[in-house]
Amino acid sequence: MSRFRQYGPHDEQAQLVGDPAFSGVNTRQPRESLPPGILANATNNRCRRGVAGTRDGRILPGHLNRLVNAGPDGRFAGWGTIYGTGRFADPNGTEWTFLATSSGVYRCHEGEEPVLETLPTGVVITDTVTFTQAFSTLLMHRGRYHNTLVLAAVGNGFVDQHPHRDDITAFTASQKFAWGPWFAVSSAFYLNGTVTITTSASHGFITGQSIRVRGATVSGYNGRWTVTVTKSTEFTYVTGGTALTTPATGTINVSSMEDIYLTDATVVEKSVFLLTHGGTPAQITTPTVHGRSTGELIVVRGANQEDYNTVSSITVIDTLTFNYAVDNSPTNPATGTITYTKVARTYTAMPNGLNGIYASGRVCLPTSYVPGSSSTTAGSYANKRDYLAPSDILDAATFSLSNEFRINQGDSGDIMAVVPADEQRVVVFKSTSVFVLNGVSASLLGIVGRTSIPHYGCANPYAATRAGKDLVFVSTGRGVVSMNQTAAGELQGVDLPMSDPMLAVVDRIDWTLAAKQRLAYADNRLYWAVALDGAECLGGERINRTYVNLPSPYTIAYLPLTGSQADAALESGATYRWTPGTDPGESIIIGATEYTSEVTFTWIPLFQVTIKIVLSAVSIAATSSLRQVFQRSNNAVLVFDYLNGQWQGVDTGPALSVTWFDQARYAGRDRLIACLADGSIALMEEPGDAEDQVLSPVASQGRAWEPIAWEVETRRYGAPDGGWQRAQRMSAALGTLGSRHSIHASPEGVNEERVVVEDVEPSSTRYRKPAWATPWDATNTALDYDTAFREDYSWPLAAAGVVMGGGLAVGGPRQETLLQHRLGNIGGRAIGYRISNTRGWCELRALTAEQVAGTRREGTKA
Repeated sequence: MSRFRQYGPHDEQAQLVGDPAFSGVNTRQPRESLPPGILANATNNRCRRGVAGTRDGRILPGHLNRLVNAGPDGRFAGWGTIYGTGRFADPNGTEWTFLATSSGVYRCHEGEEPVLETLPTGVVITDTVTFTQAFSTLLMHRGRYHNTLVLAAVGNGFVDQHPHRDDITAFTASQKFAWGPWFAVSSAFYLNGTVTITTSASHGFITGQSIRVRGATVSGYNGRWTVTVTKSTEFTYVTGGTALTTPATGTINVSSMEDIYLTDATVVEKSVFLLTHGGTPAQITTPTVHGRSTGELIVVRGANQEDYNTVSSITVIDTLTFNYAVDNSPTNPATGTITYTKVARTYTAMPNGLNGIYASGRVCLPTSYVPGSSSTTAGSYANKRDYLAPSDILDAATFSLSNEFRINQGDSGDIMAVVPADEQRVVVFKSTSVFVLNGVSASLLGIVGRTSIPHYGCANPYAATRAGKDLVFVSTGRGVVSMNQTAAGELQGVDLPMSDPMLAVVDRIDWTLAAKQRLAYADNRLYWAVALDGAECLGGERINRTYVNLPSPYTIAYLPLTGSQADAALESGATYRWTPGTDPGESIIIGATEYTSEVTFTWIPLFQVTIKIVLSAVSIAATSSLRQVFQRSNNAVLVFDYLNGQWQGVDTGPALSVTWFDQARYAGRDRLIACLADGSIALMEEPGDAEDQVLSPVASQGRAWEPIAWEVETRRYGAPDGGWQRAQRMSAALGTLGSRHSIHASPEGVNEERVVVEDVEPSSTRYRKPAWATPWDATNTALDYDTAFREDYSWPLAAAGVVMGGGLAVGGPRQETLLQHRLGNIGGRAIGYRISNTRGWCELRALTAEQVAGTRREGTKA
């Protein structure tokens, strides 16, 4: 016990307030009323074992990103647009990550460069896709207007789930194939590599759809092409190659190939003795009695003249001949090894859809396909996606009409997502409600559906996920909503949003961009990507800051060039923002106009952009910044920690514009990955990294490290009776590693925040004790890295290098620092603190403050 009293009998005794530990964030409650250990706000924060600190950084793994130039000279570059990702475990147990990008579909495996998987001729990925592993195959669902593709084996490429009929491949018994419906073409013109097709009636196609063209006399018009729709009766496609005679001639037809046929189980690949055409329907003569009947359907294959190869009904002439219809007037007689096969239309082929799942041996696919009244009646696609089509057991290409469910209780919503709750239950998230299907098993006979949440639903197909035993989803305007299991095992919606403690942040969300929000669960955390405030996100740096010892003035010219030039080329149509730095001699010249203040512009190759640097000394590098601006995009990630049971705040940073979340295998375990708007793929929360790795065309290998700006706001500490307080002293126990931190005190008044300390940088070489200790040699030649009492244990790489050993390790320990400061005359009903850090690691381990009761005059605070 002290020999002396700290206070006299008439002294005002200070009240000791603060928090010895921290677990999460609550932005809804006033700072004055928050419980102990809860922060009022946080950016890039994680609370671990009671300590609030900088989150782990993200990296760009080489096996998931595009490399320009192979080998040691390779540079990282964006994929362009990433349309979807998926995982696939092949029969050998090797797990792959698949990426659908604007440059193709790639398979990725740790330790290997991405490998391109082939697609059917004429197919280009131009819209959102989802991958579903079904048995030993990988399905690529591409939405209502695009046929499902399937990968049967790694390296074999994707093919149509229902193959398009061709003139080469032999048919097998009971085989499905696509053919038609066909739309008549009224004209086809070629100009500079582009064909313009005009149809006789509205075609119903969309841009990006792959369309089959047949019947043109000049074969260069025919084939499968990805089209651009210009009118309801017009579209274009690019042929490349040699010029074509224009206009095209012949009886030309086009089709999206959605009609599915099934070959007969016995009448397959029957020989044709003679095939003729003489101004009347074509006539087949068979070498033996054909046994066919008028009205049957056949498919003809193998004629060298394409017009003969088609699907048509027949008219029997006699036991050896029958007629069928063909387009145009092909050469007579036909040549080639010709066969015919009996076929029938089938209406049990799995329809097109987007986000299927695999459950209980079936693929369950949300679709807008409305089945016909029977298995022999055609169905059609509607505008509303409220059907769920389960495939047959162990057959992802077939479904039974009686098994298709319509999830509709009179609401107007579409099915957004389907998430398996367990082996027997599937949850169907609609845009306006949520349904639970019980009894999803082999037979489907006992399936029972019930409405779990009747009045609100899911924001988009990628905003629902399973989190442990619970399911969570984003509901537009409400935030994150959970569904919990009751004691009886029922799934029950919780009306109070799970995101309610983050209400102040939820209110900043741009809900017009709800379709872009993404939700993921990984490593006991929930990640929610959203667009806050202006919905803008800046990409990596485009000015090379390593330019030193240059003549003045120095200019950096940004030209529409690619390759190995030192300065980054700009992308046509992209938006950029130039921000001046600390050197007033820097400016930007856009076309013929020079700017010295911040400017945002969209670049087109018609004008040059030049950064002009007038250096005040030859050893000073550029300080201004040029970055791409991603607009109307996600720019933040809210994180919930299930172990703490608390939100952790908001993650932000350069290029953190999430377009997709997924998981991938890395270093022996599943890790969360994020596809970003700049076309890169980042591994989230890499332990030991206090910086974010981002694409930067001017950086070494095309990727650069960006510091993580960490900030927390404590609750406000006041007297239990809410009386006036005057802060005298505060103490903050920090853990630091290469940090630059600041502390501000913030009473409840308007704009009253006061600086306590600012931009403190603990030395990585100076020892606190003994006072005479020689500073640490950053080369670590004495192997004394972990000697006690150094201010900071970061180790910037010295020019002479560094010797590993003596406890030196990547990441390093966080040194404890106790900051104690007198606060002067800071008063209020309650006083909080804002701790921030702009470099390296910083942790808030505990905070205490001494406050005494004070008096306040009546009226406005002063």
